[in-house]
Amino acid sequence: EQNSIERANGTLTILGQNSDIIDAPADLCNARLAEARDALVAFSHLSVIGPDGRIRCASNPRAVGDSVTDRDFWPEIVQGGTFAVAAPVRGIYSGGTVIWTVRALTKADGTFNGAVTASIDLDEVRKLLRARQAANNA
Repeated sequence: EQNSIERANGTLTILGQNSDIIDAPADLCNARLAEARDALVAFSHLSVIGPDGRIRCASNPRAVGDSVTDRDFWPEIVQGGTFAVAAPVRGIYSGGTVIWTVRALTKADGTFNGAVTASIDLDEVRKLLRARQAANNA
């Protein structure tokens, strides 16, 4: 799971610097996040959250407009944290067990400007680990 968290941190750093996603209109941002999620097997969801705590765009457009201000990671990110990992929860849309990873976004002047998120699908991570163990035992 640690490798998945490190990979999420790297992925979110890249997504957070990609103005073709962050600054895109919501429909285009949704499509680009869905493409990225499809290419990144262990992630069940990607999103961009505005500074108000509402999902601005997401790999699953049904999430757009949802608030994350009640999530345990939000206060840490708003108060200056750069990267947070939430406790496992049941994914609202995937139905699986996920861990939210969150990277803060900042404006050029350093002020808080929202966040990018990647939900790690723990069931998918377990499948990958089992496959790796089977390959090592073969």
